[in-house]
Amino acid sequence: MDGSKVLHSALNVGRNMLLIVIGALLIAFSVKGVMVPHSFLTSGFFGTAIYIFYATHTLSPALWFLILSIPVVIIAWRSVSPCFCVYTLISMVLASVFTEYIPWHLNIENPLLAAVAGGVLNGAGTGITLRSQGSDGGLSILGVVLHRKFGMRIGHVSLAYNVVLFSLSLLTTLSVDQVLYSIIGIFVSANTIDYIVSMFNQRKLAFVISDVPEIISQRIFTDLRRGVTFLSGRGAFTGIDKKVILTVVHNYQIKKLEDVVASVDPKAFLIIADTFNVIGTGFSKPKDD
Repeated sequence: MDGSKVLHSALNVGRNMLLIVIGALLIAFSVKGVMVPHSFLTSGFFGTAIYIFYATHTLSPALWFLILSIPVVIIAWRSVSPCFCVYTLISMVLASVFTEYIPWHLNIENPLLAAVAGGVLNGAGTGITLRSQGSDGGLSILGVVLHRKFGMRIGHVSLAYNVVLFSLSLLTTLSVDQVLYSIIGIFVSANTIDYIVSMFNQRKLAFVISDVPEIISQRIFTDLRRGVTFLSGRGAFTGIDKKVILTVVHNYQIKKLEDVVASVDPKAFLIIADTFNVIGTGFSKPKDD
């Protein structure tokens, strides 16, 4: 392995570890500093750990989370990549250690504000962790395993699990108000996760139809440092064959792309669309790496 590959691998590991540490710290702070002091639940395995702690008053939510999650990681080892499992295991251990030992609490008296704050912190931590090559563990891995083995949708697995968890907590340990505040926290958390994940992965897909595609593509190479693919196209009205430029750029490069296209061919047709995810050189890497 040459020096550049070693450096790239080291930077990749460092990036993943930094995301995991930050994510685990935020998740732990949401649990220890906000949710548990107000007797709220979170979703998934950490929510189950908190529920068991409320019901039994033994051990701690952090330890229960590890007890519940580690067997799932072991089962998942053959279903998902070892790299994914290792990073996820590290994330789980760090989240548990941080939850066990951090001394900070947010002194929020209003339960609604506490639910929102806890949801934002938890969602931000989970979203940042998901931008690594691992996950926050627990229900995330269980959903992947059930999807790959039985074709079950991950969202349906999560929904069914949390419905059972909150129904059980309502019947045994928590009041209606506590459950409703917890649901508000989960709703805020889910939206924060979506925002964080999309914020880290904002890309735009662009198509350019022009009479001078070679010149525009060369400008995209040099000015934006982005790759270009030529697609074969034909005008439905004119019947003229043309090369259609396809490229993917970052959000902040959109204005520059517009300027490049307009400066070369003011009559060019430019189409810009949102993308859900872009995996490949210069963008995101796949989880099963």
